[in-house]
Amino acid sequence: MRAALLPLGLDISKTAVHVARLKRAHRSKYEPFTNDSEGFRPLSQCLATQGVQRVYACLEATSLDGHALALNRQS
Repeated sequence: MRAALLPLGLDISKTAVHVARLKRAHRSKYEPFTNDSEGFRPLSQCLATQGVQRVYACLEATSLDGHALALNRQS
C-alpha cells in the first residue's frame, strides 16, 4: 500500500505555522497552528486523518522559526 502524497504548503513565523493543503480541483484548505509543541500535535493529527504518515519538507533558511517543527518527531 502506497502512502498518501498530499501537497502541503507551510508558512512559518515565530508564533504560527500556516498550512495550506491542496485538495481536489486545485482548491486549498488553510489552517493555522501555533509554532510550538501545543500546535504541532493538532497539525500531526490533521495530517494523519488525511492518511499522511511521513512529511518531507524544505524550509527556507532565512530564520530559525521552523527549526522546532523540523525537529519535532511527532510532526
